[in-house]
Amino acid sequence: MNNQSKKEYFQTLRENWKKAKVLAEDPTYKEKFLLLMTQSPNLRISSTGFAFCLMSMQANGFEGLPYLDCKTFKGWKEAGFIVKKGEKSKIDGITWISTTKEDEEEGGLYPKMYRLFHSTQVQAL
Repeated sequence: MNNQSKKEYFQTLRENWKKAKVLAEDPTYKEKFLLLMTQSPNLRISSTGFAFCLMSMQANGFEGLPYLDCKTFKGWKEAGFIVKKGEKSKIDGITWISTTKEDEEEGGLYPKMYRLFHSTQVQAL
């Protein structure tokens, strides 16, 4: 990835994060986030991260709650499932990574996207 495309990539992630931040304040999203946290109290995810993932799920036509109905490849494996042959991850998640370079816009943080699989894309071992 060249510097220009890298810059565009990070800019797009930041813009989507801002949209998720607004959606996280919506009462419908808040209710779903609270439901998730009730069912998985040890889960470490922000309401904005939840909204970001839920936006991705909905854009791809998937139903359910992020991190209950979609997980990383490793997350499904640890839960006793395998991803069905030929399935491609279609759901985006985001985390923020600190860097030693000072990024004026985000205070030394940059977004990193990761991919998730929906429960309809996996099968029990």
